[in-house]
This record gives sequence, C-alpha cells and structure tokens, in this order.
Amino acid sequence: MPYYDEEYKEVRFDIYCSQCVREKEPESDDKCHECLSNPLNLYSEKPINFKEKEK
Repeated sequence: MPYYDEEYKEVRFDIYCSQCVREKEPESDDKCHECLSNPLNLYSEKPINFKEKEK
C-alpha cells in the first residue's frame, strides 16, 4: 500500500505519558526522546515506546 493510504494517527502524549513507566525520566532520555520525536503513529494514538505502569 502506498504511504498516503496508511492511517496515521496523532500520538496522544497528554494521555499516555502520565501512564507510562518512564514518566519521571527526563525528556532527553533515549526512550522518551524517541517517543517525543514521533508525533504520528500508524493505526494507534499510543507513543511508540509506551509501557504502561503496573497498577
């Protein structure tokens, strides 16, 4: 499929960052920086390195 037919979604950092295990890490950390550098994600609003905190 061509690139323009793909369904990219805007990443919802406002929702997912506070639920991520890396929430307290600096934005310059490799995993956080990689997430923040990718504001679009294919088929998902979740950041690419999102890992949910255990409840």
